Amino acid sequence: VVMHSLLYRRGVLWTLDAAVAANGTLALPVNYAVGKEKVTLVIDGIILNSNNFSLIGTSDAPSNTVKMLFSVRKGAECSVSITGV
Repeated sequence: VVMHSLLYRRGVLWTLDAAVAANGTLALPVNYAVGKEKVTLVIDGIILNSNNFSLIGTSDAPSNTVKMLFSVRKGAECSVSITGV
């Protein structure tokens, strides 16, 4: 038996038009499946990890928001990529 895994990626670049406060919600321009897909978030060239943001939503359900654990300035250059199997 040969097992194949399909890796896919969706990504978007954008500039924030409003600041996000620490513990505030950041709306992403793309959906992800909570707990099933990996969200990679980059702000002003810095790759963030789970110490910087947390996923919002019900497991296996689609979401397009994350909770930022630090403030993000208006005008920040952002990118998000979603990967899964």
